[in-house]
Amino acid sequence: MIRQAPEDKGMMQSGQAEISYLKQSSISKIEAGTRSVAAEEILYLSYALDKPIIYFFPEEFSYELRENRLSVLEKELLMHVRRLENDDLRKLIVQARALAEFKK
Repeated sequence: MIRQAPEDKGMMQSGQAEISYLKQSSISKIEAGTRSVAAEEILYLSYALDKPIIYFFPEEFSYELRENRLSVLEKELLMHVRRLENDDLRKLIVQARALAEFKK
């Protein structure tokens, strides 16, 4: 997935390295499977490539949301969220996390 995400954006390894604060050689080794990825590096890559963190994990490690499993309120929220630009979506995610933590 680390190899696929930049290709989706038409980005070269050098551009990916610059935006994600990683060395190009590190990205090359990660893509080749000769180096593991640290948690903070996944965060940097997620931001740099406009992908959710879960994008970089195999499906068996993530709970896949399917629209047919969503409640009516979740579907309505998703409908509105899909119309947001990435910057506004990031702001909404931060607010949702804060609200969820507040409720704990």
